This record gives sequence, structure tokens and C-alpha cells, in this order.
Amino acid sequence: MQELRPHAARLGAAALLASAVATHAADPRLEEIIVTAPMHKGEAETVHPTSLIAGNELRRRIAATLGETLKQEPGVAFSSFGPGVGQPVIRGQGAPRVLVLQNSMPVGDAANTSADHANATEPVLADRIEVLRGPATLLYGSGAIGGVVNVIDNRVPATVPGAPGGALEYRHGSNAGSDVLAGRLDAGAGDVAMHLDGFGRDSGEVGIPGNALRDGGGSEGSIENSEAQATGATAGASWVFGRGFLGMAVSRLDNEYGVPPGAHDHAEHEGHDEDGDHALALEEDGREDEAGAEDVRIDLQQTRYDLRAELADPLRGVELLRSYLAYSDYRHDEIESGVTGTRYGNEAWDGRIEAVHRSSDALHGAIGLQLHSRKFTAEGEEAFVPDADGESWGVFLVEDLHVGDVVYEFGLRAGRDSHDPARGDARDFGTVSGSVSALWSLDDVQTLKFALSGAGRAPAMEELYSEGVHVATRSYELGDESLDEERSLNADLGYHLHEGAVDFRIDAFYNRYDDYIFQRATGVFFNPELALLEPVCSADHEDECLEVLQWAAAATDFYGLESELRLELPRGFTLAIFGDHVRGEFDDGGAVPRVPPGRLGAELAWQRGGWDLAARLTEVLEQDRTGEGERSVSGYTLLAARAEYAFSGGGGDWTLFLRGENLLDEEIRNASSLLRDVAPEAGLNVEAGVRLAF
Repeated sequence: MQELRPHAARLGAAALLASAVATHAADPRLEEIIVTAPMHKGEAETVHPTSLIAGNELRRRIAATLGETLKQEPGVAFSSFGPGVGQPVIRGQGAPRVLVLQNSMPVGDAANTSADHANATEPVLADRIEVLRGPATLLYGSGAIGGVVNVIDNRVPATVPGAPGGALEYRHGSNAGSDVLAGRLDAGAGDVAMHLDGFGRDSGEVGIPGNALRDGGGSEGSIENSEAQATGATAGASWVFGRGFLGMAVSRLDNEYGVPPGAHDHAEHEGHDEDGDHALALEEDGREDEAGAEDVRIDLQQTRYDLRAELADPLRGVELLRSYLAYSDYRHDEIESGVTGTRYGNEAWDGRIEAVHRSSDALHGAIGLQLHSRKFTAEGEEAFVPDADGESWGVFLVEDLHVGDVVYEFGLRAGRDSHDPARGDARDFGTVSGSVSALWSLDDVQTLKFALSGAGRAPAMEELYSEGVHVATRSYELGDESLDEERSLNADLGYHLHEGAVDFRIDAFYNRYDDYIFQRATGVFFNPELALLEPVCSADHEDECLEVLQWAAAATDFYGLESELRLELPRGFTLAIFGDHVRGEFDDGGAVPRVPPGRLGAELAWQRGGWDLAARLTEVLEQDRTGEGERSVSGYTLLAARAEYAFSGGGGDWTLFLRGENLLDEEIRNASSLLRDVAPEAGLNVEAGVRLAF
């Protein structure tokens, strides 16, 4: 592994990229249209619970990972694996049931393969982020059975700006000494629109209160090997004509981050001999690791190409025709003490076409086709999942019917998913999803929503074909090639009141899985000294044995509640009160592992002139309903605050900001994290920065 570059060098390179671009201060008056819905409905017109984070609100929430950026949303938590990984968790469900999209297309990374793999998308470059809570398989396939996160930017511009514009932003965090520099530029000439953006991020070891290990021990005051560096850039252009546009973009992301000690902890028995799987590392620099713990870093690289087109009124009765095509080339190296131990690759093609039609004033809908092709490779000592080719296709139909004060929505999707592994038998799954829902306008200020959907998910590759030591989870994983399609029945009931200064919404949900796929403890151990499975570990050091986890299926229920009340008060004050709660339970008893605990909180904000001040207090409850082998997780109190001042001058709009997170410096053990016992979340952090929009 290359030595870590100095912070200044990283940021200097990022400045060259960002001399044109990245995070812009979007107009808070941005029209609240849900891009993820084919008919581009407004947020208030969607039946399924949907959140849209954009403009200044998004800028205030930006964090190093996608999950952390979204953690304030009701029903949304994040699963961490050290500071470099933060995958979104929606209503207690994460990968592979939550699909992360980039401009409505799959990201094309390997985040679903293992908990220590980060998402290959960068929130600091986003214009907006949409979160669909609950099944979204109807539109996006079986990987969206738990929800969708759609990161939207302007990399393929749809309009030609009247004048060049963009933004520059710099922020510095006290915890880990993090620096982020980002920028963007949007311009046009004639019928051609252009977009550039770029960013650079550099951070040191993450600071924590107390010790890294839950019961004491380990590093004190910081998480060892938690440094992270990332850079990215995008260039895009479109030809814009009277009835639509045609454009493309190319982007590059490099992300290197450390894995905390205790996650990838190698014992002597896993030594790397020249004749073994560590040959890949030895080929690179001819070195052999000594026994014991190693510094493990992950080097993620992705190049992505996007092609997009829209055409209005192409045929009679068709309002809009959209097409998307994306190709991603992803590589992921796990570097142990300077040498590459395991390498993952993912080459993916994704295509999508949608036709929005209107049969009458009462009937409005969309029909579409989605295609996916994937070539996954794994090489090295921790390649517990075989090389595999994957393909999928799906056709969908969504129709809105307006009858008086009620909007009925009907949807149907049929598709097929296939896996062809280098080890094991090929599997092919047919999935059918359907939904019926209604949005009833009780009066001018109240709406009632109800949705009932049935969805299917094909088992993921790792659930079918895993076989071997998975050091990230300190286990020996076994897949089950006989697993069938996962089926769910979901019911959502929501109420929304918006009258004057009051905005109140509440959503209740129930999700029934007939065959929920999860990992169960077998009571068997893998003895690495003998390379055998044993009922009782016979190794000289029992702690070196690895628990055998088997992918299995069981009937499961998820249910919960999400609510938020916002009050516009006199003299520029706003009060928000929020809360959420979710439970996951197996029919035969016991709780689903790593489900986030309930939360209650409030935020008081004040705006006057160019000032924007706010304080947010969140009480995270104890999680004592834990899965098999898990320990309960204590609750904690989160205090956050911000101060912003906006003004104009020098040809642009400036914003100075100061933000504090975990101001009480609480020890946070994330219940959704596999590493909660060895790596807590970050302690107190104060971030200061400046934004220029021009």
C-alpha cells in the first residue's frame, strides 16, 4: 500500500479539481418533485412514505458517508463499520434490501457483499437525496424490498443555464482534523449544457470518549487506523433541444479508509504462506505478513459512465419518454500491512426506459423496462464469495386513478434474476410484485394514505454461495444454495396535516416476511489449525476458532411508527418534534439482529435576516431486544447545534457556518453496527466552513 499522502497534498489536488466545482448552496425554494416516482409527483402527492432532502437542509446534514447524512430522517439509521462505512438502514433493514441509486440507476459497487464495504456514492456532490421508506420493488427490482435511497445530482444536465454558475465550499472538523473542499460549475453555450464537479476529503484518526473496546482496553481517545482520504470528479454535457435532451457524464471516485483493529484481526493460523491465497499480495511486493493483528485499509476505485435522454410527446398519448444507461467499473482492494490480501471487482451495466402516459384526466401512469448485467470477481485470502455473473430484467406498470377526493394507485412488476457462479450451481428466480394504494384528501389541509404491497426478492449472491472465512465478521460463512425467493407483505398507513403554521405527519407500518433471509449461528466452530468444522473448538487457543454462520430463512415481522411535528412560531422560531421506533421479530421467538433502537427528539431553530441558528436534542433509547449472541446497547443523548450567517458580496452569495455534533461527547455504541463492541461512533466534533454560490 502506498504511504498516506500529507493532508495538504490531498487538498491541493482536490483544489485543482474543484477550481470549477462541488457542493452548491441550492435554492431552498427548489420545487419538491420526487424524481424517483416516474410521474414526478410532488412530495405531498406520494402515497408511500418519501423524504426529500435538498438545498440548505442537505448542506447542513452532509457527512462523510451516505448513512450518516440521512440519520436525522424518521425511520432512517445507519450501519457503520468504522468511520469509513455508513450504509443507510431503513425501518430496520439495510443491504441487500435497501437499494442505493445514483440518479435513479444502481451505483454498481460491492457494498452489499460485506459490512466493511462502503457505498461508492458521495453525498457532498448531491443536489438532493430522496428516501423511499418501505418496499420499492415495483419500480426498482428485488433489491429495493426494504426501501430506496436516490442520490441526485446534475452530472447530466437537462437544461441550459442562462448564465454560468456554481459554488465552492470548504469545511474543517475538529474531530479527526478533517478537511473537505468541494466545488461545481454549470454553464452552457447555445444548445449545449455543461457540468463539472469535484471534491477532496482528508481526515485523521477519529476521536472518541474513553476506550475503543466496550469493556475497556484498546486505544484510548481515538480509533486506531481510522484515517480516510477520498477524491472524486465528474464531467458531463448535454445537447438540449425543444422537446428534450441527450447527454452523458463520466465520473471517478477514489476512496481509501482504514478498518478499526478488532474487525480484521488475523491470528497466527491465518498466516500467509507463499503457496496459499496470499500469493496475490506476495506478487505485489514479495513480503509476507507476520502473525497477529494487522492494519487493514480499503482502497475503493470506481469509474462510471452515464447516458441519459428525455423526449416530450414522442407519440400520441405519451407525455414523456425517458431512458437511462450506466456502466460502472469498480475495484476494491483490502490492503493488510501494505500488501493486497483480497481484491474485489464489479463490472456492471444498467439500462432503464420509462414512458409516462395519460389516457384521460382521471388516469395517469407509466410503463417501463429495466435491465441489469453484472460480472463480479473476488481474488485473495478473504474471497469467501466466488466469482459470479448476474443478470436481471423487469417490466413494470404504475397507474394513478383520480376519483373525487381520492387518488388510487395500482402497480405491477414482473422480473427475473439469475446468478451463474464459478463455484456452485446456477440459480434463476422469477419475482412478481404488486401494490394497491389510496391517497384521500379529507379536506384542504388533511390527507390520509394507505398502501398495501406484496414484493419478492431474489437471494443475493453471498446468501447463496458464501463459503469460507469472513474476517470482517469474525466468522466462517456458509451460504445455502437451496434458498428460495424472499416474499413480503407490507401495509402502510399515514396521516398528514398541513394548516398554517402546523405541519404534522405520522406513519405506521407492518411488514410480514414469509422467508426472511438472515445469518443464524450453527453452534459449530471452524478450527483454523486443522481447517475443520468442529462442535467444540479443539485449538490450543479457543479464541482463534471462528463461529460458523449459516444463511437461512424464517418467518419474520417488522413493524413500527414514525412521526414528526413542525410548528412555525412567532419572531422567526421553528420547533420540530420527532420520533421513530421499529421492531423485528422471528415467528419462532427472538429478535432480528442489529435493529436500531427507538428515538425521540426536538429541534428549535431561529431565522432572522442572514442568521440561522438551531439546537437539536435526540434521546436514543436502549436497545435491549437484541439478536442471538448480541449484547444490549445502552441509550444515549445527542446534542447538536448550528450557526449560519448568509450575506452577498464580491459577485456571489456567501454562507459562514459552524456546526457541532455530539456536543455532550457521549459514548455511542451503534446498535446497527457489527463493530459496536470495538469501535464506537465519533465523539464531540465542531465543524466550521464557508460556502460561496455564484
